Amino acid sequence: MPKKYKNKCPASLSIYFTLLVVCTGTFILVLVEMARFTGLDSHASEYTKLAEESLFAGYQPVLLQEYDIFWLDGCFGEDSFRIEAGEEEMEALLYDNLSGKGRNFYKMRIDGVKAETYLLATDREGKIFQSQAAAAYKAKFGEIAIEEIRRNIRGIQDAKNGGDSPENKIAPAESALESIRQQQASQEIQQQGGGGFTGGGVHGKALPPSLMTSDEGGGTSVLSEGNPFETNRRMRSQGILSLVLPQGMVLSQKSVDIGDSLLKRKCRKGTDRETVKEGAADRILMQQYIKRYGGNFLSPVESGGLSYGEEYVIAGKGSDRENLEDVARELLLVREIANFTYICTDQAKQAQALAVATALAGISVNPSLIEVVKQGILAAWAYGESICDVKILLSGGKVPLIKRSGDWNTDLSHLGEVVSGNFKGTDRGQSYEDYLQAFMYLHSTKKTSYRCMDLMEFTMKKAGYEHAKMDGMILRMKIEAEYSTDTIFSSLLGEDIVGGYCFEKESSYCYR
Repeated sequence: MPKKYKNKCPASLSIYFTLLVVCTGTFILVLVEMARFTGLDSHASEYTKLAEESLFAGYQPVLLQEYDIFWLDGCFGEDSFRIEAGEEEMEALLYDNLSGKGRNFYKMRIDGVKAETYLLATDREGKIFQSQAAAAYKAKFGEIAIEEIRRNIRGIQDAKNGGDSPENKIAPAESALESIRQQQASQEIQQQGGGGFTGGGVHGKALPPSLMTSDEGGGTSVLSEGNPFETNRRMRSQGILSLVLPQGMVLSQKSVDIGDSLLKRKCRKGTDRETVKEGAADRILMQQYIKRYGGNFLSPVESGGLSYGEEYVIAGKGSDRENLEDVARELLLVREIANFTYICTDQAKQAQALAVATALAGISVNPSLIEVVKQGILAAWAYGESICDVKILLSGGKVPLIKRSGDWNTDLSHLGEVVSGNFKGTDRGQSYEDYLQAFMYLHSTKKTSYRCMDLMEFTMKKAGYEHAKMDGMILRMKIEAEYSTDTIFSSLLGEDIVGGYCFEKESSYCYR
């Protein structure tokens, strides 16, 4: 009887099946590990950006509240600038996020954070601040008439450079008159046999009553109360603000310590060497930013360390009063030059000045000497008119750059009245703020931007941030974070045969 055999699976088939299961499982585990590696890489990038964004979310609050601009304080809550404190803060944030709270499939560790480069507000000779201030102004207030502002600036600068100061013509005229007086006194003494000088004119020419007074020796001086030179000397001896400040205007009494201002101290430097995009209109926009946020005499900023910010940028003094005085002097000089340029073309005023010069110097002297005296009288007249102009500007009015006959406000015979008088401007011309813009434009970008940042420091100190410095304010930072983690599935064999993973991720953040 034939034997019966049971169906059995060959041993070789069992081996193949086992190998297939092992290979398939290994393949799946490798795929999962690769997916995990990709996730780790993405996770590291995401958390690096998150850490830096979280750091930059701690912007300086006073700068945003008062100046609508974002900067990161490099002190990071300490007493001085320390970039390592920012690194530690980001590392602590990453540690909390990766510490395993809740589900943490990736099980990644943070090994360190380093700030590779950073850009400070004072870098590039003030151009970094200029670009940020311009962007902040444009974002808040939109486009402005750039070309019109530039035309005003050029016009004022041309007027300032239009000639020498008319003041240089007054001293020679007074010297000539003094020489004539001494010569006439000597002649009178000889004619009267040694008696005192009591004549009533110069070389036989009678003087107008308003030009007559007695000197200490009993004689008659040509430098009398109504004399334009005497009036000019009396006005120049007074404080500038007492001459030009409109009645009823109240001055700010704020003052600050400028001993540690940015231009006087050695500012720290950032390590970022990458270029920063600059706009062609950035300088004008920055000056408009200063006008808006720094304030001036007509629009003071009460919350700031100083109220007249534009005047500080121009003059750089420690008090609002001193800064206004310096700006008023510069205004007076520009208006003097412009007024003297005009008055030399006005035939009627030339005739008035010649009549007074002839009365003072006498018709018998050299005509060239009379011309010297006339030029001095015109300069004194231009000075009086300029006081009137500055009063108008400080009252919020406008004054034409180069005047016409109908724009002239003063009379030669009443020059002394300009100090107490009130005058109205015209509907055309330049305003006080136009002149401030032109004066600022004469300074370098570094001086203008650094002094604007001084204003910010003064305000932060007033708000209680004593250690805040603009050369420690960060605009942009590039960081590198290092991560590590073990493998998951290769370690199932008893040890991590791969050795784990290491990731180095970079991130860069810049305020916009």
